[in-house]
Amino acid sequence: MVPATEPAAATALLEKDLAGIMARGRRGQWSVLAISLDRGDTLFARDPHAMLVPASNVKILTTAAALYYLGPDYRFHTYLLTHGEVVRGTLQGDLILFGTGDPTLSGRIDDSAPPTMEHFARILAGMGVHRIEGNVVGDGSLHGAPELPPGWRDYDLNRSYAAPPSALSYSDNLITVRVVPGTQPGTEPLVNSLVHRAGLTVVNEATTSPSGTRTRLTISRRGPGSPIHLRGQIRANGRAVRRTLTVPDPPLYAAAALQQALEDRGIQVTGTVQGVSDPALSSLPASAVWAPALDQRRLRVLVDHPSPPLLEIVRVINTVSHNLYAEVILRALGRTVMGDGSSEGGIDAVRRFVSEEVGLDPDDVVQVDGSGLSRLNRVSAGSIVGVLEYLAHSRSWSDYWTTLPEAGNPQELDRMSDGPANGNLRAKTGTIRGVSALSGMVRAVNGERILFSILVNGISSRALAKRLEDQIATRLAAVERPFDGLPARRRMGD
Repeated sequence: MVPATEPAAATALLEKDLAGIMARGRRGQWSVLAISLDRGDTLFARDPHAMLVPASNVKILTTAAALYYLGPDYRFHTYLLTHGEVVRGTLQGDLILFGTGDPTLSGRIDDSAPPTMEHFARILAGMGVHRIEGNVVGDGSLHGAPELPPGWRDYDLNRSYAAPPSALSYSDNLITVRVVPGTQPGTEPLVNSLVHRAGLTVVNEATTSPSGTRTRLTISRRGPGSPIHLRGQIRANGRAVRRTLTVPDPPLYAAAALQQALEDRGIQVTGTVQGVSDPALSSLPASAVWAPALDQRRLRVLVDHPSPPLLEIVRVINTVSHNLYAEVILRALGRTVMGDGSSEGGIDAVRRFVSEEVGLDPDDVVQVDGSGLSRLNRVSAGSIVGVLEYLAHSRSWSDYWTTLPEAGNPQELDRMSDGPANGNLRAKTGTIRGVSALSGMVRAVNGERILFSILVNGISSRALAKRLEDQIATRLAAVERPFDGLPARRRMGD
């Protein structure tokens, strides 16, 4: 703990200590700013206007704008629609699953809730439907076709953190390829049927080997649109082999999952599974949808499924650093604020927020995605602190504060468990290759609330970058100087 002293002396000592910590990063490029939310002065600054790659600290911008424009209680709605009628238990027409942007159709937020597709199937069965004479259509056209933001690297696209965003998403747009042994040695292994229904092609070059042999099976794919290759062998009567992959067509995947749930419930489907991403092919034109609501004169609504409140979704984005959720929220912002459900529309909405509400120069934020996975994003520590300061003086702060990971919490930010930051700091992390970030707020030992942003690019060791961030944040938590507890408002740009 730093001894209590005059403010200028305490700040000078802090500057010396933090400069010494950053010097251990050698070639790293830093942008750091720490301000007192209560006194209104700057405690430390190192190139606070340097435009660096922020990694997942971009999520601070996306989620702050989402809570401002949409509100913490905003809910997305997913609809089961039809043009047809139910006649003696038969739905005469297509069954349309229409999404308005809910990314949570997976049970991630509420594990106690029944799986969504099974829930839909149960409702239809309760309505007396036992046969559908038509197709099962997944419609994710509200945000247009899934698009990968600029700067997302090809080798990332098979990984769970790079699932494609869509207005209709299911199970985080990830599918688990489950391979089980064939009926006897020498036969092909079997792949779960949902993989094929979801539009994924499987090239099965594997075999079932005799009992007593070892399983040596690989499941590989070059990219989301490429075939899945099975190679090697799986032992007869052996355990299933699994690999989780991103899906190339989220609406088709959602429709396939719904059809599977319908059949499991005993509802026969005579048609095919289809996915729609092009608004021109949708049964509902964009003019008929005011997300999360729609013009119910266009189609008959069988089920209206609301998402959890936006605040709970933002908590997942910031605590888990969920890229898909952030990308979907960005597009919902674009649709609501700019009338454009693309990523560009969402970025324009965020720029409007940081310019008109926060008071930043919009050129000080270069954003190309909602999650921070792209290396083309650029922002400074000063801009991130500016957004946090705006939030801290807004009605959203008490909500937003709870969405940031808490230091020392094994389920959130399992770091800084020893020392004054433990349970006393909340901050958003950020990590991609060569980039690390930590931005949030800590209450110092004298009671001051300190907003901070730490961005570092070019440190070769991720572990070293995180260690230095923790040391900086812990040192901020140890600040002790005279403080009368009276809050002040710093002028933007000071």
